[in-house]
Amino acid sequence: PAFGNEGESLLLSATLLQPSPALPGVVDPGLGGGTTVTTFTNGTATASVRYDEVGIVQLDGQLQSGSYLGSSNVTGRINYVGRFYPDRFLVADDGPTLRDGNDDSGIWTCDFTYQGQAFGFVSEPQITVTAVNLLGATTSNYGDAFWSLPLPQHGVALDPASPATGSACLDGLGGIAAGCFIDNITSPSFNRNWLGTTDYDGIAVYSTIGHRFTVDKLNNQPDAGDVPWDPLLDYRLPAAELTYTETNGDDICYQVSGACADYVIDDISGTNLRYGRGWIDSSLGSVQTPLIMMLRLQYWDSAATFVNNTDDNNACLGTSVVDTDFQLSNFTDNLNTGETSVEAVSNLAGYSLIRLGASGYDASGNPNSGRTLLTWLLDTDTSDNAPGEACGEHWLCYDFDGDGLRENPSGQAVFGDLSDTQPVLFLKESYR
Repeated sequence: PAFGNEGESLLLSATLLQPSPALPGVVDPGLGGGTTVTTFTNGTATASVRYDEVGIVQLDGQLQSGSYLGSSNVTGRINYVGRFYPDRFLVADDGPTLRDGNDDSGIWTCDFTYQGQAFGFVSEPQITVTAVNLLGATTSNYGDAFWSLPLPQHGVALDPASPATGSACLDGLGGIAAGCFIDNITSPSFNRNWLGTTDYDGIAVYSTIGHRFTVDKLNNQPDAGDVPWDPLLDYRLPAAELTYTETNGDDICYQVSGACADYVIDDISGTNLRYGRGWIDSSLGSVQTPLIMMLRLQYWDSAATFVNNTDDNNACLGTSVVDTDFQLSNFTDNLNTGETSVEAVSNLAGYSLIRLGASGYDASGNPNSGRTLLTWLLDTDTSDNAPGEACGEHWLCYDFDGDGLRENPSGQAVFGDLSDTQPVLFLKESYR
């Protein structure tokens, strides 16, 4: 009880045991705070010290003088003190933006997305998590076996502030209607992982691969809410996913104003959403010449009317239109299968020209005149469509006849007998 009356002082120190100081990146800052103890009462003293890193340490005490009343030093040791852990996590992101739609059959580089068409991020979001101590300094030893935060789960939602007024995507209660926004985060094709947790630098990156979003085409025919609008997405890591509870009940978490909180990237933007359809003009021509059909790529504009989407395939890679996508059917009169076919397709800004070969004459010299239906087959797999629906999934399918079912775009190709004995040598017109 009389210790301390001699004027002795006690020196406290700490030595890192785990992780091993020999490992790259591991640091041992030593003990901080009041490491020199000078005041004893009844042989007892209290000191406030700290260890500013993560790990398990050895705590040592010895006399500052190196000897006690001229004899040997007095020392003490406590092995395996800790584990020391971070105070909280800092979280940051790389500012993700949305990329425009993609065509499953090719690359998409046009500056918009159709309703019902998948889109994603320009580059996958990189969420950086940094472990820090009470002073806000990075705890470099928080890594490898000492990294305790599990792989989190995040969510992405369509911000209700972004759809156009009256959009079918709005539920009328301030939220997004069921079935409007679709993501693939729970699908087997989606991948998420930690990068850098085995390094001793106190930092890891939550990384993902394969985000795919769709704002579904809810209306079979457009209304005032289907004018173009810019979707805004909110990326959220819930507080529970950014929290690790230590064995003593302490929570290490991402904090806002001193409390565990969600980490949110608000209003991620980057694409313009349009309600689209394909439209084929019916055409009339001579059996003697090729017949040119026009396929229009249209969208519902801000004036609430369908116009050609001149941004589609306008010096960019947009909607894929190839000759094998078309079907000729419903032949009439003297026009039969095989007497005309799709010879070529030319893609221009907002439309495509489809050339049908001249139907000509049969072996008896009779004109192969009549009608055939040219159909753009957008949806070749109808197994998951509504009963009776010919075109359900493609973003340019449309309910042309108002029966509540979407169809593939089609138009009538009419080959007429316009021989030299008739006053009209050649006639061609487009009509709807």
